[in-house]
Amino acid sequence: MVYANPAWYTISGHPPEMPLSHWKEDFIDEDVERMNRLWQLVVVEGQHVDVPDRQFRFKCGNWVQLEVS
Repeated sequence: MVYANPAWYTISGHPPEMPLSHWKEDFIDEDVERMNRLWQLVVVEGQHVDVPDRQFRFKCGNWVQLEVS
């Protein structure tokens, strides 16, 4: 991740002074492995993945749903 708008910081609870390269640390531990797997398939490898569970929880209590088009 190279840029995040102000809404990302609010939703993720990512500290603005922390480098964005640490964005995966914002997710709860139970979701990290699944999120890493989907990120690898969709973003890195460019595969279309249709999985029912694309919601991930942040440590701050908010959650996000991965949508790729």
